[in-house]
Amino acid sequence: MRPPARGRLHDDAGVSTNVSTSTVNVVAAGEIGASTGSSRFTDFACRTLDIVVANAGVFLRKPLTESSEDDYEYLFNTNTKGVFFTLREAGKRVNDGGRIVAVSSGGTKMPFADASLYLGSKGAIEQFVRSLSRELGPRFITVNVLSPGFTETDMLPDDQTRALGASLSPFNRVGTSEEVADVAAFLASEAARWVTGQNVQAGGGVV
Repeated sequence: MRPPARGRLHDDAGVSTNVSTSTVNVVAAGEIGASTGSSRFTDFACRTLDIVVANAGVFLRKPLTESSEDDYEYLFNTNTKGVFFTLREAGKRVNDGGRIVAVSSGGTKMPFADASLYLGSKGAIEQFVRSLSRELGPRFITVNVLSPGFTETDMLPDDQTRALGASLSPFNRVGTSEEVADVAAFLASEAARWVTGQNVQAGGGVV
């Protein structure tokens, strides 16, 4: 990678964190729709990049036996299809020695009820990353998963869920988006050059 410059890395909640990278060109999955026909996707596909963070997600609490095809498409179009397109183009556009981070969920390691579609959509991208890290290794591009745990965002639906998340952590609280963004910043930095194909948990010790 080229000599580091200072940049800003934004997480899904709009939090920004300092990150030392090469000549920083950063794109997040939230900039790209699920369709390859979108103007933002076309713009992304025309860039050369140093860092890509595929961070987009929606949640639906519903038993699998009551889930509809529309529910499936709603979650998988955003959580899986959108990330697929992002990773596909990132693999073509990221400069040698670059960084790719896909955001999953610590929940894929835990047996939660009423979250089958969400966890299935996130589990898929973990497998994308495992393969892509091998494909891009010869170009010294690192590809990793970042899996947040219970985090204080709009995706925590109620106080009961927040209390559950806090009880599972040895710190007895849920995380902040800044804390998760700091881990993303590490994975996007030169310091993480020897970390690839990994699922890094940022859940306060929950899993």
